[in-house]
Amino acid sequence: MMTYKERYEKEGYDVITPYDANPDQDKPYSCLMGKDIEMILECDAAFFAPGFHHSRRCQLEFAAAKIYGKEIIK
Repeated sequence: MMTYKERYEKEGYDVITPYDANPDQDKPYSCLMGKDIEMILECDAAFFAPGFHHSRRCQLEFAAAKIYGKEIIK
């Protein structure tokens, strides 16, 4: 099964995930979220997979994307 990242890269998008931005997931949560928000601010659009609303981290990323007027794909 193809991941969302693989699917969108195949369609020509440059995909960056929170794990790309934060390869060391052992850092403090605040550090991880700071990099996630920084990544969203540098992107043109943000994709949120089904069920994203079950993750506090995704909810915060979604709020940042919305506040800063990013195109949101879900």
